[in-house]
Amino acid sequence: MQWLIIIPAFFILLCFIIFITKLSIIIMACYTPGEQRVFVQVRIWFIHYTFNVLEMLEKKKQKKETKKEPVPDENEEEKQTRFFSEWLEKLPELIKSMGDIHTISKDFLRKVKVKKFLWRSHLGTGDAASTGILAGYVWSVKGMVTGLISHYMKLVKTPELDVVPVFQGKITTTELECMISFRVGQALLAGLKLFRYIRKHRAVFVDEGATDIRG
Repeated sequence: MQWLIIIPAFFILLCFIIFITKLSIIIMACYTPGEQRVFVQVRIWFIHYTFNVLEMLEKKKQKKETKKEPVPDENEEEKQTRFFSEWLEKLPELIKSMGDIHTISKDFLRKVKVKKFLWRSHLGTGDAASTGILAGYVWSVKGMVTGLISHYMKLVKTPELDVVPVFQGKITTTELECMISFRVGQALLAGLKLFRYIRKHRAVFVDEGATDIRG
C-alpha cells in the first residue's frame, strides 16, 4: 500500500526537480583568415555536451548534394504563382501572428540570464583612415547587439567588448563567447505556449499547396 504513495510522490518530486533545473548554453565562435570555429556547449547538472556547428552544417550540405535532383514539373511555375499569391493574402494575419509569437518569446527571454558576453575583434584594412572608420562602424554594431540583448534578457555581468584597430596591415579576426542560462521549466512552458498558438493558427503558417510544390 505504501508503494501507491511512494511511486507517485517520487515522480512528482522528479518532475519538480527537472522543472527547476537550470540549463546553461555556451556559444563559442572564432574567426581568423586561416580558421573558423563555432561550438555550442550545453550544460545540465554534471552533463556537458558540445556541438561542432560548422561540422554539422557541412555534413548536412553533403547529404543534400548526394540526393537525386527532382524531375522538373511542367506545372511548377503555375504552382509557385499560386503558392505566393496565397501567402500574400495571408500576409496581414501572418504579421499579427508574428507579433503574438514575439510577445510569447519575449516573456521567456526576460527570464534568460546572460552570464557572460565577450566579443573581441582585431581589424585592419591596410589604410589608417579606412581602418579608423571601420572600427567605428564595428563599435556601433556591437553596441546595437548589446543593446538588444540587454533589452530582451538579463545581463548578469557587464559585456566585454573590444575593437582593436590595426593600422599597420590587413587583418580581420574576431572572438565571441556568450553564456546564457534558464530553467528547464520556463523553456517547456514557453514551448507549450508556442505549440498551442501555432496549432490554433495552423492555417496561417501551413499552406495546403505546399506539399504539391515540394512534389
